[in-house]
Amino acid sequence: MRLNRAGVSKWPAVMRPLLAMPNLDAFAVTFGATQRIRLEEELMGEAVKDAQRKADAMARGFGKRAGAVAGISSDQLKNLGNAVGLVPSDRYNRANSRQRQNPDDMLMITSLKMAQTVDALFRIK
Repeated sequence: MRLNRAGVSKWPAVMRPLLAMPNLDAFAVTFGATQRIRLEEELMGEAVKDAQRKADAMARGFGKRAGAVAGISSDQLKNLGNAVGLVPSDRYNRANSRQRQNPDDMLMITSLKMAQTVDALFRIK
């Protein structure tokens, strides 16, 4: 079942009846932002500027300048094993099942932490 709810003020009222139901387990709760696309675009722009700044600083260390961008990705290039799926992802752990959790934990509203990384390859001048 998927439940979309605008506004978080009524979150406890929605969740309490669900938590009281028998045989329900493994809830997956996520929160989003109504301005998510705009925020992601702003974060991407800041990440690109930061990549350029860092490239310039590294190139100056060698007495050079960062030139044109030769490649760019929003995925991490430095961990190729992860990028091609060779690193196992976290698996569902039954130790976190509802029987061992405090039900009030599901009533808490988490803060959104948004970040964007950019890996870029620059030509050196």
